Amino acid sequence: SLLWATLANDCLVQVCPRGVNYLKGDSEPKTWKVGGGSDIALAAANERQLVIVQHSGSTSTCVYFELDHSDRWDEKGTHSFPEEVKCLDVLPPSNGKCSSFVAVAFINKTLAICSLANSFREIIRVPLSSVCQSIAAVRLGDRCPAGASTYLFLSIHSEA
Repeated sequence: SLLWATLANDCLVQVCPRGVNYLKGDSEPKTWKVGGGSDIALAAANERQLVIVQHSGSTSTCVYFELDHSDRWDEKGTHSFPEEVKCLDVLPPSNGKCSSFVAVAFINKTLAICSLANSFREIIRVPLSSVCQSIAAVRLGDRCPAGASTYLFLSIHSEA
């Protein structure tokens, strides 16, 4: 397994190289299988969203899924990048709504913030000092009067 995640509806999602399994109670697992011969290499999820990455040579394709209110996975969009995705994380949801963003780090020492609203598209890219090894998107400060803020924590590989 590449990823196990607990969803908002107390169900589980399991991501494996050849597909995604959605497990709900006593019912049969629902499976989404990869096509085109390229396995799933990476995945990230929050309570209602899932993004998987498939590599094909030096390019990467991200596929975005959203759990609808009737507990079905809908494939919402795809986006291809001309470089290899190294890691990613879906930002946490806010006020019960799906997140609008995913953070994606690349092997070429860049980080992109991509929109998940309406379509999967890159909205900003910034250079990094080294290759990012992992990303954690965290919401902190829910009890603060000003409200919560979302932070991105990056683990950067030192080239020294």
